[in-house]
Amino acid sequence: MAGKEEYKNHDKMGQLKMRRREDGFYVTGPDVEVFNDSYVHIPESYLGSPVVGVATSAFEKFKYVEKVFIAEGAKTIEDFAFCRCENLTEIFLPNSLTEIGGGAFAMCHNLRHIVLPDKVETIGGDAFEFCVNLRCVVLPRSLKDIAPGAFHAAGSSFIPTIKRYENGQIYIDPDISKIIDKENYGIKFWIPKLHFSNYIGALPKYSVLYYEGSENDAEKEWANYKGKSPSSLNFYRYNVSKEEMLTICNS
Repeated sequence: MAGKEEYKNHDKMGQLKMRRREDGFYVTGPDVEVFNDSYVHIPESYLGSPVVGVATSAFEKFKYVEKVFIAEGAKTIEDFAFCRCENLTEIFLPNSLTEIGGGAFAMCHNLRHIVLPDKVETIGGDAFEFCVNLRCVVLPRSLKDIAPGAFHAAGSSFIPTIKRYENGQIYIDPDISKIIDKENYGIKFWIPKLHFSNYIGALPKYSVLYYEGSENDAEKEWANYKGKSPSSLNFYRYNVSKEEMLTICNS
């Protein structure tokens, strides 16, 4: 994952369209007549006013976009903002970010890692759907609402599959029997302590969950929430700090 300074020092800013709302400016997309860079830089301000968000479908289907830097001050990435940016590989999110809309990064097939800032409270439905090569996600302590399906089929390229025929239809199912290397199975999530039960219901099966607390902590949380044990279709690692998880993501 790229560092903040690497993004900040990039000298190709591109041209962006802006729209003013009550709380500040929103980026509504690139100026397609002049914008031809693979790098998108969302600035901190525009005409002396703050840039507070990326608008709905602002960069949807812009396949040339590879890297995105969003400066501090932005709070919202709206629905489908970067949907189907199929060549997007890296994104730097600001610490000010609080909301990621539905489908915001859906079908960004080459996105590999995502570290969600510590003020993010909401992740909308299908936000990272079909990010098939997404390998590692660090979830924040601030998260209050993660919609079902937010990570539907994310990391699916790392899951062995089998074909199944039923009533003349072909189905593709995960083949758990072929999973030997559990560390490289599906998508990896880091979950903060005391947030296990809040998040796990919205995370996909067939993934590896790295939990900050102990196995006993996780069992207590899950029992209080559902009255049962976590899914056997996930693998679990316990007592993993955020710093350790960032090392895993960068390896």
